Amino acid sequence: ASRLDRDAAFAEVAREIRTAVEKLAQPDRSRPPTATPSSRIQTRRVDPSGRGDHLTIAEALAEAAAGDRILLRPGVYREAVSIVKQVEIVGDAEAQNVVIETTAGTCVVFNADRAKLENVTVRQLASESDCVQIVGGDVELQGCTIAACGKSGVTFSGSGSAILRANRISGAGRAGVLIMTGTGAVLEDNDIEDNLELGAF
Repeated sequence: ASRLDRDAAFAEVAREIRTAVEKLAQPDRSRPPTATPSSRIQTRRVDPSGRGDHLTIAEALAEAAAGDRILLRPGVYREAVSIVKQVEIVGDAEAQNVVIETTAGTCVVFNADRAKLENVTVRQLASESDCVQIVGGDVELQGCTIAACGKSGVTFSGSGSAILRANRISGAGRAGVLIMTGTGAVLEDNDIEDNLELGAF
């Protein structure tokens, strides 16, 4: 083959390599982009004065996706809270300034695969209800004040496990913490006092 033929062949090979490299550098638009965790998980701010994303905890929970963080601004949230999604609810102030209370039924019920409640006060003002019930899932309760309960402060039942860490539980009409048979619960550095019947049972 002549030198011109060889040069032409080399040039063709170079063009093919360049075209292949350019295709690899371009995104594959035939498939939707994979969502990253940061694009899915949101922080939802709840403020009863209207300066947040939601007015109530129930509204934030209804719109939350698994993994979302719900931040409670200072105030009194007069509502019963049912947690059935994998979320984290955190008070955005000292616990005494972020209050969840109700006079009808249990104040906070956990029945999610995994959930956390941190840095809030929970008050149950009805005479025949618990403050907090954990009926399923892995739950963490940390830095909370559980007070003024008609029955028990925190009741564990059903499946799953729970960790209570650095909480103050007082004023229960029965036990401060009631752990049903077969329920996995770990209590660490809690202040459980001034309950009518028992501290932890």
